[in-house]
Amino acid sequence: MPDDVTFQTKPQLARALLARALDAGVPPPWVTADAVYGANSHLRRMLEGRGQCYVLAVASNVKPSTWPPYAPPGQVAVAHVAAALRTDGWRRLSCGDGAQGPRVDDWAYVPLRPALRDGWRHGVLVPRHPSRTDEMAYYLVYAPNDTVLEEIVRTAGSRWAVEDTFKLAKGQVGLDHYEVRSWSGWHRHTTLALWALALLAAGVTGASCAPRATYARKGAPCVAHVLPDPRSSHFSRSASRNSDASLPP
Repeated sequence: MPDDVTFQTKPQLARALLARALDAGVPPPWVTADAVYGANSHLRRMLEGRGQCYVLAVASNVKPSTWPPYAPPGQVAVAHVAAALRTDGWRRLSCGDGAQGPRVDDWAYVPLRPALRDGWRHGVLVPRHPSRTDEMAYYLVYAPNDTVLEEIVRTAGSRWAVEDTFKLAKGQVGLDHYEVRSWSGWHRHTTLALWALALLAAGVTGASCAPRATYARKGAPCVAHVLPDPRSSHFSRSASRNSDASLPP
């Protein structure tokens, strides 16, 4: 690694990437991430200070603050919030399509406290398995008061597109097929592989590869939306056909 490159944790890298996008005038409607990022209070505070909606996964023992009118002043573990929900506090919704069809779970959203920003609030989103009701996950939510549950659920489910994209990149353009011994060599390989995948996706959809047009699209969360659905048979056939084409060095 170059001498001027310092180690950064995943949340620190995320803060830098998001700040650069926001400073460049490319604000996503939502930011969503797994619990590695959701547990980082510095990342959450940065997003809140920029007026950025988020749905961030957290562990069951995370204790966000509560405040009237939603609850007495204090702190409560998100698992206890879910345990206190009434039977009629759940709604069965799909957070998106999976490999075997719609991913349907029971979902509940509980406001916790008003935000410092007028008209916004903090809350907890809890999905549970429809039949194995002891299987739950937890998300911290920061959004305007009038945000509907369907939009929050759809954002939480969109995070899995990142995993699908990595699998697709490894299989179609060799993202993980590198034998390099230098920092610059790894960056070059990774950049070219992801650019090749973007070109394949654009060729299938007829879309532009311009990042600004992609990420500024209204209503799309900030996760892997330059790519079409990798489960699409049309995409698989087209990507496979195009992957054999020769690329310039």
